[in-house]
Amino acid sequence: MLGSRISRYSLQHNPMIAMKTSANGLTPDSGVDAFGNQRTIAWKSCRAEGVVLRKQIACRFVDVQKLVGAGKLIPAHQALSDVAATPGLTNDEQFATLQYQYRIAEAMGDPTLKRTALAGIVDTDLLPIDEQAGAVRSLGADAWKRGDQAEALRRFEQASRLDPADTISRVNAAAVLQSTGHRAQAVAYLQAAIAINRGKGHPIPQSWIDNAR
Repeated sequence: MLGSRISRYSLQHNPMIAMKTSANGLTPDSGVDAFGNQRTIAWKSCRAEGVVLRKQIACRFVDVQKLVGAGKLIPAHQALSDVAATPGLTNDEQFATLQYQYRIAEAMGDPTLKRTALAGIVDTDLLPIDEQAGAVRSLGADAWKRGDQAEALRRFEQASRLDPADTISRVNAAAVLQSTGHRAQAVAYLQAAIAINRGKGHPIPQSWIDNAR
């Protein structure tokens, strides 16, 4: 894509989101993640501290965890969908539910469910700004791979607004624009990426320079 590959470490393929499914306020019992050897939060009770998750939602998360531990990923995902449909969920409860859905979709190898969960996570606006930009960029990369150029451009432009120093999203936006015949706009994005790298004293790929002429 105009001299820049979509980041191999975009959040869509990074366990960072998956590992942030713990909900502040639950009494944690440190355990091994069901999907690998990374440590995460496990729960043995529904007792909650604070107001991040209400007790009834925490209890349903415990039930989901039991299904995951038994390898029943499809029922676990359905149980989380039922949680997501609960009227009156707080933003934190929606966020925790979507993150857990993302983890399970990743374990199931279902790209559509992963994409839906990741888009929902982004829409909560509860990710730290750097992770938010990475998640949006990942959605753009996914759209590009699926041939959805309009969605790819929308996401790369969104990531560029979130992170003023994000050259990857700008170069990828330029690639989408170039592929759809909008050369002047593509050049503007490339020139912006070049200016960012120049300002940081970073090397500028020759392909960026060539395509920005």
